[in-house]
Amino acid sequence: MVPNLQAQNVDPNYKPSVYSKYEMDGQILASALQPADRKLIISGDFTVVDGSSRKSLARLNADGSLDLSFNPGTSVNDNIYAIALQPDGKVLIGGMFTEYNGKLQNKIARLNKNGSLDTTFNTGQAASNNFSIGTGPDNYINAIELQADGKIIVGGYFTTTTGFYLSKIARLNPDGTIDTSFNPGYGVNNTVNTVAVQPDGRIIIGGSFTAVNKISRVRIARLNTDGSLDASFDVGMEVSSDATTKLDKVVLQPDGKVLIAGDFVSVKGHPQRYFARLNADGSLDAEFNQGSGADGVVNYLLQQPDGKIVLAGEFTTVNNISSQHIARLNSDGTIDASFTPGTGADGKIVTLALFPDGNIAAAGSFTSYSDVECQNIVQVTSTGKLNTQYNIGKGNRSKVKALLVQPDGKVLIGGNFATVTGFSRNFVARLNAGGTLDRSFNTGIGPNDFVNALALQTDGKVLVAGNFIAVNDDSSYSYIARYNADGSFDKTFSPKVDAVIEAVAVQPDGKILIGGNFSKVNDQARSRIARLNADGSLDETFKYATGVNNAITALLVDSEGRIVIGGTFTRVNNIGRKYLARLFSDGRLDIDFYSGVGPDGAVKVLVQQPDGKILFAGLFSNFNGESKKSIARLNTDGSLDASFNTGSGPNNAIYTVFLRSDGRIMVGGTFTEIAGMVRNRVARLKANGSLDPTFDPRVKGNVGTNREVNTLALLPDNRLLLGGYFTMIAGKGRTRIAMLSAKASQTINMPVIESKTEQSGPFPITATASSGLEVKLEVISGPATLEGTTLVITGPGEVKVKATQPGNEDYEAAPAVERTFCVSPTKPQITVNGNVLTSSSDTNNQWYYNGEAIAKATGKTYTVTKAGEYTVVVAVGSCASATSDSQGISEETLEELKPITALTAYPNPATTDLKIKGSNIGTGQITITFYDAAGRKVGQEQVVSSVKDLDITVSVARLPRGYMILQVVTPNGVIRTPFILK
Repeated sequence: MVPNLQAQNVDPNYKPSVYSKYEMDGQILASALQPADRKLIISGDFTVVDGSSRKSLARLNADGSLDLSFNPGTSVNDNIYAIALQPDGKVLIGGMFTEYNGKLQNKIARLNKNGSLDTTFNTGQAASNNFSIGTGPDNYINAIELQADGKIIVGGYFTTTTGFYLSKIARLNPDGTIDTSFNPGYGVNNTVNTVAVQPDGRIIIGGSFTAVNKISRVRIARLNTDGSLDASFDVGMEVSSDATTKLDKVVLQPDGKVLIAGDFVSVKGHPQRYFARLNADGSLDAEFNQGSGADGVVNYLLQQPDGKIVLAGEFTTVNNISSQHIARLNSDGTIDASFTPGTGADGKIVTLALFPDGNIAAAGSFTSYSDVECQNIVQVTSTGKLNTQYNIGKGNRSKVKALLVQPDGKVLIGGNFATVTGFSRNFVARLNAGGTLDRSFNTGIGPNDFVNALALQTDGKVLVAGNFIAVNDDSSYSYIARYNADGSFDKTFSPKVDAVIEAVAVQPDGKILIGGNFSKVNDQARSRIARLNADGSLDETFKYATGVNNAITALLVDSEGRIVIGGTFTRVNNIGRKYLARLFSDGRLDIDFYSGVGPDGAVKVLVQQPDGKILFAGLFSNFNGESKKSIARLNTDGSLDASFNTGSGPNNAIYTVFLRSDGRIMVGGTFTEIAGMVRNRVARLKANGSLDPTFDPRVKGNVGTNREVNTLALLPDNRLLLGGYFTMIAGKGRTRIAMLSAKASQTINMPVIESKTEQSGPFPITATASSGLEVKLEVISGPATLEGTTLVITGPGEVKVKATQPGNEDYEAAPAVERTFCVSPTKPQITVNGNVLTSSSDTNNQWYYNGEAIAKATGKTYTVTKAGEYTVVVAVGSCASATSDSQGISEETLEELKPITALTAYPNPATTDLKIKGSNIGTGQITITFYDAAGRKVGQEQVVSSVKDLDITVSVARLPRGYMILQVVTPNGVIRTPFILK
């Protein structure tokens, strides 16, 4: 049985990103549509749009191309979170910035139609009452909304303005000065994210706040036109325990109802997950969306003229229907089934814009929509389908095609890209071990086209080959070039090649093999394969390779110096050899290397094992007529290795193979299954070709990468580098390059151990690791021992058992799991002697009276003084026994046990008779004795009492006169008292 695996982890700190010159290199945060010309203004953290420099702000034409007439220059120095369009075409922007195009501009600015700064808009640089919200990082604008009179409402996180206290909400005059007639008092106590102005001028605000002008208003409030709180509008949202609830968007409907969206799960105590509709008075519209809501934050709402509502955000379902980050509702809140975005976006959408034709621009942080690659923005039709005519960046997409790890741990990358981690690097770059750019490498313009292959010479120099025809704008270097170990360009190496090079291999003697689609090298005929000397001159001894009739895409120098080639060719040296062949070191064809028809499709990669066997992979289905999908292994003589079996194999191409030192094989490509098991584009095989189930990078349903893997490399610590065309791996965003942990994580499942008693017999303990590896158990404290997996109880008390799994070559150590349980002492018994109670346990007792613990009553015995029910519990630490059976003590019993509390004899002095009274003496014989002052007994009388109290008269006429002692012996004790006889 395959264990419940944990995925290899995506390294959270290794985040180099590569982009081509045409790709948008950052997310979009806000947008605003100019309806008249259908141009869309966008803001974000990008620096390039459609191949042109545009920092954080750009305008797109109606077809999605960059509008070059809108030029913000150097733009802003920090994020723009809000965009609003004025009727005259000018553009208001707000955010975190403090500069615009090199000029001081604090958090808000107005731009002219062409993107230049409108210097007539006063924002705190001159007049004392102009708007300025402070310069700290905690001051920013999130929302801008225009009133019908041209005044401007701004919301965000700010408390100070030039000359005014305005907390989180303010109103500006059309010229940018503070509108002093707008007075929200103490303002808002936390961030305002969204603002909507009603037709009557009242203003609805939403955000993270809990009070407005010191009056409770949680996340949403309405202000009167003068800024005061509208007391008639109180939604009553709840704050979650972690206080993360917030509103991101408020939208007014024509009927006065209010749509809200954000991070919340209830409104006025009613479940409302992430979006809801309010009535005009702020009460919940209970008729709207009676489903389960969204399963994640809704960041944006768009109301269509037909009443339908488009949602965008971080969710993946709405009302339990799959809706990846975008969905549309009918006017009653039910899902609009006519809106079918397919698989939707692969990341969050944070802003929407409705075009006049009903199409919708959706923007945010995503790389595909309905499985089509895109760059953080798409336009979809009114039915949710992708509008493929709307396209930003029509040039080539970035791709990492080659990875090479240097001995010092630095990583060379080649492919199609123009920037790496925000720095200009064309087609080849070097990364430091942590993933940052090594800025000493390729500091010039670099190659002018794809780099397909990389190779490292023994002297540390780096060979790069590909599609380029110039390096650093010098056409002397075409298709192959070399960099020195220090990253500088090696101008001494300049072989002339007339077409694309796909593969490079360095021989042990330093000579360089090249393969591709060329026909000449250094002006001499060399058909698709050649060998260079270390200085770049043509090796004339490699002269018998008289021609390959199609491209060579893979090269391998085997342990005996022979050369194995793979590609799309069908003839070598005019002899039929389809896709795979072996040459002697001088270029002659090795005709004894495999017989038959060979593979039936292209060979993309070749790897030799230490035992001399050769792995080859690509896009084929058979070898010599035998089913072998995309990967197979040859024996040293070229015959098929029958012991290598991938079952039904991959369902698509393998582009890259990497052999681990333990014999297991990493593969990457375009496949999504291997042997019927889901493995999206990256997998590991065992040495015999079967799928290695211990390698499975996934998070929930996100398995492997979202697009092809073109190259793999292994670091010395066995962490895996991947390069390719992907933008996601195991659910984590990674642009074209990623790193996986060397080992998969694992967890331990250990059921809770129920409480036991001293009398419990041995019982089994179970714990399993998600890896399937054996779990170690140990008792780390308490009265128990382990015999294998059987726990034996040795006494009462708390027992703590620990489960560990140390990991192995495939799995990290699992986090230890501890289970604590109680072994309860034996249930105690109570014995009674009069009013004294005794527990059967010598120690650890706690006595209870009528169910309440008696303070300091922890001994073996307890003397009862009050009638009631008594119990005892024995506790060892936190582990307590069952409560003893109750023992009742009655008032009558206590009365009987009471000692004599009073004895009186009168009159005193007495003459002839003495009256004796006493209480609680008990029934039975009573002896009355008189003693004189010398202690001599001078008289005695015995009576039997049938009642507990004493009341008798005794004659003392015959006793001697003087001082006397009266002694009364009763069933309950002896009492003495003096008296006088006269």
